[in-house]
Amino acid sequence: MRRSGGLWVVALALMGASCRDSNAPGPSVTVRASVDRLQYHVGDSVSVPVEVENTGDRPVRVSGNFASMLEVRNAAGKVVFFGRSGVFAAVAYPPRVLEPGELINDRPLWGLVVIGPASPVAEPGTYHVRAAVRVLAARGYTFSSPLEVTIVP
Repeated sequence: MRRSGGLWVVALALMGASCRDSNAPGPSVTVRASVDRLQYHVGDSVSVPVEVENTGDRPVRVSGNFASMLEVRNAAGKVVFFGRSGVFAAVAYPPRVLEPGELINDRPLWGLVVIGPASPVAEPGTYHVRAAVRVLAARGYTFSSPLEVTIVP
């Protein structure tokens, strides 16, 4: 009898913890992306203006100094690029804290020198580009809506 009483205590504790977690508001980060134009030539760099906004009522931690990455998928849905182009020191930057209502702007590139798993030159075709921001509390990425970009010869 004593053993089952202990199990009930554990079960109630787990239920209480799970209820608390499910009702806790998650990080509220909105990522918006755009492109300067919808068509690029092979070898062009695709510049993607990105806005990252804390739309919640609590501070949110996002990954370091370079806030956004790009995810690029080809027409078949395969990721052909994830990261950001350019040259920067591979230093572990501390997380950045976004205060409620705070908005930051970034402009990652797809092209030039590749940082991250990628194809350095895109083949002609249609691609879907999303900006991604790593939200540390959520232990994952928050993505923008996809943008369609065409690469022509």
